[in-house]
Amino acid sequence: MTDVRPRLIGQNQEANMWFGFYAAGAAAIPGARQAPLIDFGRFKFSLEPKRTEKPVAQGNIATIQVMRGFAAMAVALYHTHVILSMKEYGGYEIYGNVASLGWIGVNFFFVLSGFIILFAHGKDIGDSASLGRYFWRRCSRVYPIYWIFLTLFIVMAMRGMGTHGVDLSPRALFSAYSLFQIMDAPPLPLKVAWTLLLEMKFYLVFATLILWRRAGLVIMALWALAILLRNTVEPFPDFAALGPDWGLLSIWNIYFLFGMAACWTATRLTNASGPLFLVAGLAMLVYTMSGAPGQEFAMRMPPLLTQLAICFAAIITGAVMCERRYGWKLPKWSLLLGNASYSIYLVHSAAISAVAGINMKFGHGQVPSAVLFIGVFAIAVTAGVFVHLFLEKPILNLLREKPRARIREAVPTVAATESPRLVFPVLAPRHG
Repeated sequence: MTDVRPRLIGQNQEANMWFGFYAAGAAAIPGARQAPLIDFGRFKFSLEPKRTEKPVAQGNIATIQVMRGFAAMAVALYHTHVILSMKEYGGYEIYGNVASLGWIGVNFFFVLSGFIILFAHGKDIGDSASLGRYFWRRCSRVYPIYWIFLTLFIVMAMRGMGTHGVDLSPRALFSAYSLFQIMDAPPLPLKVAWTLLLEMKFYLVFATLILWRRAGLVIMALWALAILLRNTVEPFPDFAALGPDWGLLSIWNIYFLFGMAACWTATRLTNASGPLFLVAGLAMLVYTMSGAPGQEFAMRMPPLLTQLAICFAAIITGAVMCERRYGWKLPKWSLLLGNASYSIYLVHSAAISAVAGINMKFGHGQVPSAVLFIGVFAIAVTAGVFVHLFLEKPILNLLREKPRARIREAVPTVAATESPRLVFPVLAPRHG
């Protein structure tokens, strides 16, 4: 098979230009400050988020939550297009020029995740005692609702419902339920769970920062270097001799690191820098996507994926700064979509397939294609919101009631995907 990674990141002028802008901008804009956290003798580096010159002591990053909602809707829009275009669901080709771009919602999700994890757990870096709480918050957020839908899907598939079989081998089921990849390309019953496999890898690598400040930073840096070498520098090195990859060196992991960079930048520059980052990020995104190929080809082009990571990091950085500077008040419905983004992501494909199947059986050709498309998309998103309100949210409240009773902290805690608003903690510089 022909390798579709033809361009080197070192020779890709577009990627270099975008990366140079982001790195130079973060370093050169007046107001950037550092608080020493990692101390290598003469060199000190701070990774922990901190307040800026114009902090909001108990403000909210509502834009982060809203962007999560829009990322989920972009993915739902894309899959509405993909599923309705299938012959078994009518072969509708409508709104393809716009909906086909929705795949980048996953890219956006990953960058947002990197931002939120560092912001939520930056205070835990170097505090090994907080490791248990860190994993509890991450696992209690990801697994319960996922296990419910995974089990439901497997039961339905075993009863002959759906169009795809399920691999019930022990290794496949272990990968599916644990979200720890122990085989190449595990056959996941819920296809969207491929992103959760990557998410859990990032959680594990980030845990090294909590256990050991310096060693964790070195591990994180080596991970980033290995990802870039494996995907963007020809001849592409083969690390097979060191052990199985199992997705650890996927180019998609670079998005989490750019999300962390966005958090670090947004919490250290003056809010006046926000419009520059936001406008530049949006302009870069439009330019990048204007010449991008289709999703299937683009997902195998690491230089393009790296450019998108830079675009989204700049957008998130700028949006957070602008919210703090201008005091944006966002509508409640947009925050609700952000709260429900995980549920929307998990259930939207099944909802789309179910509605499209009902249409084929009872109303094929009777509903105008444009109305059908909009209706299917709206139903899929609404289903995710209902699942969030009546299943996901009660489960989270139940799981966190006892831990909250045991843990009383002065500093508010936030999690990657749990609350409608993320709180800016007032963080003092930490040394050593």
